[in-house]
Amino acid sequence: MAGEVGKTAILGVAIGIGVGIGLAVLAPSVFPQAARAARPYAKKAAKSGLEAYLRAREGLAEFGEFAEDVIAEARHEIVTERTAPATNGAAAPETGGPKPQGSGSETPGGRQG
Repeated sequence: MAGEVGKTAILGVAIGIGVGIGLAVLAPSVFPQAARAARPYAKKAAKSGLEAYLRAREGLAEFGEFAEDVIAEARHEIVTERTAPATNGAAAPETGGPKPQGSGSETPGGRQG
């Protein structure tokens, strides 16, 4: 039984080597014809791949711009929210500018009485 397994293994290796040598001898005469026949398909596949790459690149660029806009808006909102409580809760400082008329502290001639 063990002898038959060994013979089968050797036979399988011999057949594999024979097929490999046969293909190596026939490949130069067969492959150029196959290459010429496959060229239009290879060209079409390369063109489709390049078009897909260009579309993906364009889409990623547009998404990048969108993401930058969203981040800029979010930053602006954060800055606005951080500065808003400081100005809303505090009294407005006096600027020393002219006072509005009719406050009751002035006389019609501009003199206080």
